Amino acid sequence: MEFLDLDGKVSHLSDFRGHPVVLTFWATWCFSCQADLRSLNELQKYFGNDLRVIAVAVSDSETKVRSFQRSNGIRFPVFLDPDEKAFHLAGGEGMLPYTVVLDKQGRRLRFPDPETSAPSPNIQGPRRWDSQKVVRSLEAISH
Repeated sequence: MEFLDLDGKVSHLSDFRGHPVVLTFWATWCFSCQADLRSLNELQKYFGNDLRVIAVAVSDSETKVRSFQRSNGIRFPVFLDPDEKAFHLAGGEGMLPYTVVLDKQGRRLRFPDPETSAPSPNIQGPRRWDSQKVVRSLEAISH
């Protein structure tokens, strides 16, 4: 899976192997995505280098995404998916944010949904990613 960084350089999801990854697809116009990213920002602060949060903006402009990242102090990598190829490859359709959790080898996990605790290969809609329940589940896969 590939996407563009904010300078237009191609990046690959495989670049992040060796670390658990929380991969979320979002858009600047999506109000619930904005809250989701702030929660993911707190999660990234907590885990530091033991976890990678990656946000991929779907059908959004570099200017809007860069502005959002700056104004919200987002500390994790933000990428672009202008033609939605990565989003669809990840199984995304419909509601944003759309989030998947990958283990250190890049395999998709059936991760406990932060809202329902039911294991799921993907999570649609905003969640409290910085909750203690989520942190404990991610700690189990980050060591």
